[in-house]
Amino acid sequence: MPRMTVLECAQIVDKALAKTEVTIDDDAKFNIARIAQGMPYYVHVIGQSAAYAAIDCRRTRITMADVANGLEAATENTISTIRTHYQQALRSARTEKYPQVLLACAFTKSDDLGFFTASAVRKPLEVFMGSPAPVSSFAKHLEKLCDDSRGAVLEKRGEPRRYAYRFKDSLVPPYVGMRGLEQGLITPAMLDVLFPSDMVGSSQELGRAGKAGA
Repeated sequence: MPRMTVLECAQIVDKALAKTEVTIDDDAKFNIARIAQGMPYYVHVIGQSAAYAAIDCRRTRITMADVANGLEAATENTISTIRTHYQQALRSARTEKYPQVLLACAFTKSDDLGFFTASAVRKPLEVFMGSPAPVSSFAKHLEKLCDDSRGAVLEKRGEPRRYAYRFKDSLVPPYVGMRGLEQGLITPAMLDVLFPSDMVGSSQELGRAGKAGA
């Protein structure tokens, strides 16, 4: 199934909130849509958690702080098998950069079938780590993430030195992003660097999306 666009994900938020007295800031709505990576399931999970976070603070307007505060609850409410995939992939990986490599994979632009190359992982990894990351420095991590020892969260195709990778379960990448934001490994500002085109006119576009969905 094709992924939904950022604006389509934003409309899900607006349509859900239209049935309540709760409203949302454009930047909060935009980031919910972007973190969800085109998956409506995650729009609902993250949006609901953010709404509860705002209500707990006795407010009826959701802010970006509420999105951040609701991420822990959102990750806990995610399907258990997705959490298991994530835990297996990062098992005993505290002293290595598996978390950052997995995050980079989650935010790497892929083709229509979900495949991406090792060289494409380099840019997001450098943004997340704040330092150069030649492919040789994380190639073994990609290979291990395809291995059963790390839950085979990735799969690969092609020939040596020309492999393409993708997540076996398309619901895993948004969860990886949620955990990265929750743990402070990445920030919305880092995503702005990776996806600057998403920010062009975002407030106006999302505002129009809201009116369309109302």
